[in-house]
Amino acid sequence: IYCLVPTGAATQPDKLIVGDYKGGLKSIKWSEWSTAGAAWRSIVVDGSETLLFAASQLVRKFDTTAFTDNGTAFTPKMRLGRVAAGQRGINLFAGMGIHASGGGTMALNLYGPDGTVIGSSRTFTLASAPEADFNRLLNVRREFISPELSVSSLSAAWKVNRLSFFAKGDGERRH
Repeated sequence: IYCLVPTGAATQPDKLIVGDYKGGLKSIKWSEWSTAGAAWRSIVVDGSETLLFAASQLVRKFDTTAFTDNGTAFTPKMRLGRVAAGQRGINLFAGMGIHASGGGTMALNLYGPDGTVIGSSRTFTLASAPEADFNRLLNVRREFISPELSVSSLSAAWKVNRLSFFAKGDGERRH
């Protein structure tokens, strides 16, 4: 269940309230998704017709040929969950290997626990049929990392076949 609602003095929807009813209608789990006012873009659904929310067209049919959101280009990206070598403590992430295909340039950014970038971007030029893995040195000491992959080509399809990190436990965190 998706509910677009304006809050406070907002003149357009600035909050999306989502209800998950997998457990039945008597146990709906609600969560609030917030946007930054004018930064609000849209919701895309997969259906047989174009859906509209008032005149602003905030809910649209999924279109496999579109690479913009209402004229605003977006960078295709995917952020993965936490990666850690051990149960606790500091890990040394020494390197990574990836086997990916597609077009354009793929970038890898590493994020820390607070969502800030902790590793400079590593880039790879993609090909439709790569012959080998891309390997890069990292040298990052953190409790865990959250990798994010993005591509520079808005219209190119891309695929990651394998992504691996070389890491080991590197001591306990001391306060």
